[in-house]
Amino acid sequence: MPGLVQAADYARHVFSSAAALQQVPHDTDAAVQVRLERQHALYDSAKHVELLIAESALRYFACPPQTMVAQLDRLIALCGLATVRFGIIPLNTRLPHIPASGFWIIGDTVFVETINTEINTGDPDDVALCNRLADSLWQAAIEGDDARRLLVQISRDFAQLPDPPRTKD
Repeated sequence: MPGLVQAADYARHVFSSAAALQQVPHDTDAAVQVRLERQHALYDSAKHVELLIAESALRYFACPPQTMVAQLDRLIALCGLATVRFGIIPLNTRLPHIPASGFWIIGDTVFVETINTEINTGDPDDVALCNRLADSLWQAAIEGDDARRLLVQISRDFAQLPDPPRTKD
């Protein structure tokens, strides 16, 4: 789930999990605050944001079901923003190309997050390659009402589930 669209409780789970894995102090509240402040870009009429997410990423238990439902509701609300293009690559969709990892293109720079760092490149060939990959993946995506319907269905699926047992830290 891209940080740019994470609801506060979802982000809190993401940051807590990362801090536990990396065995670093939990500065979760500060990290959540910074993440939420960045989301102003979604409402800036001078910007255009394109978000393409695989359905599988929407179905992972990153947090308790009620938090997932709230996160999916957040995505449903974003579907109506004029500044946001939102798409989902449904399960069982043949991909034109297989992305090796998730990535973000911001202007003339590509960003790739790894487990403990971020890699970025402004090399024109790298940026062009990632733009071609993104364009091809958009061809496999659903948008608009179809994306909204799928988000609602995934939300209903989570709402019917009990909280899964936590794994040992």
